[in-house]
Amino acid sequence: MNLQYRIPLLPADAEIVSQHLAVRRTDGRVTFFDASGPIFSYREDDEEALRVCAAMLSERRLDLATPSQIAKVLGRDRSRVHKYRRLYQEGGAGALIVKRTGPRGPSRLKGALLTRAQKHLKEHKSNRKVAELIDVSEHTIRRALEDGRLVKPAAATKPSTESGATSPRQRTDEDASCGGGVAVKREQDRAMARLASWRKRPQSSSLRSRWRTRACWWHCRHSLAKASWRLGRKCMGL
Repeated sequence: MNLQYRIPLLPADAEIVSQHLAVRRTDGRVTFFDASGPIFSYREDDEEALRVCAAMLSERRLDLATPSQIAKVLGRDRSRVHKYRRLYQEGGAGALIVKRTGPRGPSRLKGALLTRAQKHLKEHKSNRKVAELIDVSEHTIRRALEDGRLVKPAAATKPSTESGATSPRQRTDEDASCGGGVAVKREQDRAMARLASWRKRPQSSSLRSRWRTRACWWHCRHSLAKASWRLGRKCMGL
C-alpha cells in the first residue's frame, strides 16, 4: 500500500524511501516518517546520528527499508550501511562514535635537543642515526625538517676533473682523442707503471732462459747434422 494513502498527513515535500518509510529535509534537519509519524530526526551535520540512523532503519526486523534504499537516501555506499549495522550490533551506539584526532601536541625536539640534532645533521649523519643519538623517533626528525626547524646541509660536491669536461659528450670526445686509447688520460703514469711491472715480473728472466736453451739446442743439432754430412762425403771420397 502506498505510504501517502496510509499517512494522509505526510508532508508534501517528503521523499518516499520505501513502502514503509519516507524522509523530509528542512531547516538543516533530516526527519524520517513511517505509518505512525516521525520516527527519527537529526541535524544534517551530525555524522554520528546519521550512522545510528542508517544502522537502525536498515534493520531487517523493522522491515522499513533495505540497506540499498537507506544508502541511496543518505548518500552513502551500501557497504558503509552494512558496516554501521555490524558495529551497532556488536557495540551499540558507542561503536559508531566518530573518533576525532585533536591537534598535535608540542614536539619534543626543541632547545638543546634541537641544537644537538642540527649538529649531527651537519656531520652528514642520516635521519635514523640522528634520531638514535638524541633518543627521538625518526618521524620527529623528518617532521622538523619539513617544518624548517632543522636544515640538512648540502651534499658535498665531487671535485671537478682535470680536463674540465662537463657534459657526457665532451667527456666521450676527450676519451676518444687520448693517445693511449679510450679512458687513458694520464699517459705518463700509465707508461711508468707498465715499465715498473715489467721490471718486477719474476717470469721474465726464466722466459729468456728458456728461449736461450732452446736456441742452443737447435744450434747444436744443426752443427751435428752438418758435421755428419761432411764426414760422410769424406768417407765416400767426394
